[in-house]
Amino acid sequence: LNAVVAETESLNRAVASEVTADTGAAVMTRMRAAPGYEAALAAAFGEDAAAPEMQGFSEKARGWLALKLLGSSPQIGEPLAAHVEAPAVLARRLAVTSVVSRTEGAEAQKSLKPGQFLVSPEGDLWRWDGFFSGADTRAGDPAVIRLARLNRLDTLKNEQARAETVLEEVKRKLDRDERGLADAQLAESNARAEHQKVQDIAAGAARTLADAEATLVRLRAAYTQISESISGQAGAEDRNREALSAAAAALEEIGDPVSLREEADTARYTLAGHRRTYAEAKSGYDELVAAERARSGRLEIIKRDIASWRDRAAKARARTSDLENRRVATGQERDAAKSAPGQVAALRDELIHDLEVAAERVAKANDALAAAEAISRQASKAASEAANALSALRESRARADAIAESAMVRKSEAAAALREEIRAEPAEVAARFAGDDAPQVAVPDAESRLSKLKIDRERLGAVNLRAGIEIKEAETEREALGGERDDLEEAIGKLRKGLSELNKEGRSRLLTAFEEVNGHFSGLFTHLFDGGSARLELTESDDPLQAGLEIMCEPPGKRLQSLSLMSGGEQTLTALALIFAVFLVNPAPVCVLDEVDAPLDDANVARFCDLLDEMTRRADARFLIITHHAVTMARMNRLFGVTMVERGVSRLVSVDLGAAVELIGTEAA
Repeated sequence: LNAVVAETESLNRAVASEVTADTGAAVMTRMRAAPGYEAALAAAFGEDAAAPEMQGFSEKARGWLALKLLGSSPQIGEPLAAHVEAPAVLARRLAVTSVVSRTEGAEAQKSLKPGQFLVSPEGDLWRWDGFFSGADTRAGDPAVIRLARLNRLDTLKNEQARAETVLEEVKRKLDRDERGLADAQLAESNARAEHQKVQDIAAGAARTLADAEATLVRLRAAYTQISESISGQAGAEDRNREALSAAAAALEEIGDPVSLREEADTARYTLAGHRRTYAEAKSGYDELVAAERARSGRLEIIKRDIASWRDRAAKARARTSDLENRRVATGQERDAAKSAPGQVAALRDELIHDLEVAAERVAKANDALAAAEAISRQASKAASEAANALSALRESRARADAIAESAMVRKSEAAAALREEIRAEPAEVAARFAGDDAPQVAVPDAESRLSKLKIDRERLGAVNLRAGIEIKEAETEREALGGERDDLEEAIGKLRKGLSELNKEGRSRLLTAFEEVNGHFSGLFTHLFDGGSARLELTESDDPLQAGLEIMCEPPGKRLQSLSLMSGGEQTLTALALIFAVFLVNPAPVCVLDEVDAPLDDANVARFCDLLDEMTRRADARFLIITHHAVTMARMNRLFGVTMVERGVSRLVSVDLGAAVELIGTEAA
C-alpha cells in the first residue's frame, strides 16, 4: 500500500507539473486511452492535441471547433473511438481513425478514402494522402507518457482500494491474532505453572517409589539369603549325621591301623611300578605311531614318483617312435641325395656356358650403346642449338611486334590528342611544320613545356560562373559572423564580470562562514577536551576559493600540532567538534550519527554525551544515535532496538528512559 501511494503521489505530481498556463486548456488534458492504446491515440492527434477547444472561429486563435460528423472509419481494423475517452469536439477526428496491426497498415493505406487515418497500437500512423509516420519518430512523446501515466493512475487507484481492503482485513486479523496470542500466552503461562506443579508432584512420587522399590529389593534379598541359610544348615546337619554313621561303620571294618598302613605302602609301590611300565609302553606306542605315519608319507611319495616315471616312460616311448620314423625318412632323403652331385655338376657346366654366351652379348650391346649415346649427344647438342636460335628469333619478333604496337598506340593517341586539343588532323600539323620557316623546337623541351602549361591550366580549375554570387554570400556571412563575434565578446565580458562578482561574493561568504565555523570549533574543542585550544587555518593560497584547510589543535598538556599527529581518540573528538561546528552554522531539526563513539573509551564517550546535551540546548535539534556503547545508551532519552523473542521472529522494542527515571523517582517518593 505504501508503494502504491508513493507511486500515485509521484504520478500526480508529474501530471500536475505538465499542466501549465499554456497547456491547461489543451484537449489532451481531457483525453484518456485504454491501456495499450496510448501510443495509437497520440499518433492519431500528434501536436494537434495540444490545442484547446474553441467556442467560435477567430483568425488569431488555434484550436478545435465542434463540427458534425461527415465520414466514417475505414473498413479495416476497429474504430479508435471504442478505446478512447475524449471531448465531443474530437468526435470527427476519431470517427475517421481506425486501429490496425503494424503488418496490415502499409497495405490498408492504399484503400483509404480522403480524410481517413490508420494507427497501430505501437504508434505508427498511415494517412489517406500517403503520409506515414513510424512509432520510433515519437519516442518519448509527452502525450504518450501522459496517457500512460493517467492509465497507471487508474490502475493504482484500483490497486490502492484493493490494498486498503486487504490492509483492513489484515489489521482485523492482526487484532484477532494479537488477542488470541495474548490469550494463548496467558493460557500457556498458566499451563506451564500447572505443568511445573505436576512435575514437582511427580518427581516427589517418583523419588518415594524409588526408595520403596529399593527397600523392597533389600528386604527380598535378605529374606532369600536367610531362607537359603536355613535350608543349607538343615542339609548340612543331615549330611553330617550320615557321614558320622558311615565313618563309624568304616572304622569298625578297618581293623588294625598299622597293618592297613603297611598294605597301603605296598600297594603304593606296586602302583608306581605299573605307572612306569605304562609310561614306557605309551612312549613305545607313540614312536610306533610316528614311524607308521612317516612310512605312510614315504609310501605316498613313492606312489607319486612311480606314476611320474610311468608317464615319463610313455613319453620316452612316443619320442623313440618319432625318432625312428624321422631316421627312416632321413635315410630315404640321403639315398635320394646321393645322385644330386652329378646333376648339380651338369647344371653348373650348362650355366657356365650360358654365362659366357651372355658375356659376349653384353660386350656387343655395350659397344652398340656407346655408339648410340655418342650419336644421341650430338643430336641433343644440335637440337639445343636450334632451340636457342629459335627462342632468340621468337624474342626478337616479339620485341619488334611490341615496338610496332606501341608505336601504333602512341600514334593513335597523338592523333586523338591533336584532334581534341587543337582540333586539327595529324596531316595538317605535319604540313604546318614542314616549311623552312617553321619553328624548330626539340621534342623533350616541347613536351616539358606542354606538361607545364597543362598543369597551370588544371590548377586554375574550371570557370566559376557563380563567383560573384558566392562573393556576396561570403561578405554577408562575414558581416553576420562579425556581429556574432561582437555579441560573443560582449557576452564574454558580461560572463567575466559576473564570475568576478560571484567570486567576490563567494569569497565574502566563505570567509564569513569560515570565521563562524572556526569560532564554534574552538569553543566545542575546549568543551570536549576540558581545556586546550584549536583553530582552523586556510593554507596553500591567499585566495579563499583556492586555499586548503588545516586543523591546528593543542589538547591540554600538549604543544600545538596538526590533526595527523594526534591519537585516534583525540582525532575522533576533534572531528566531532568540527562536524558539530558546521552543524551549528546551519542546524537541521534532526541529526543522525552512526557509530561515532566506536573509537572512544568510556571517559571520552562521557564527554561526547555531554557535548550532545550542549548541542541539544544550543541547536534545538533531535539527535538519533546508532551505537553499541552502554554509556551512550544510558545517556539517551529513548532506546529503540530489535530483539528475537522466539526463534526466527524479530520484534521492535522501545524503552523511554526519561519515563523510567520519573517512575523510579515516584516510587522512591
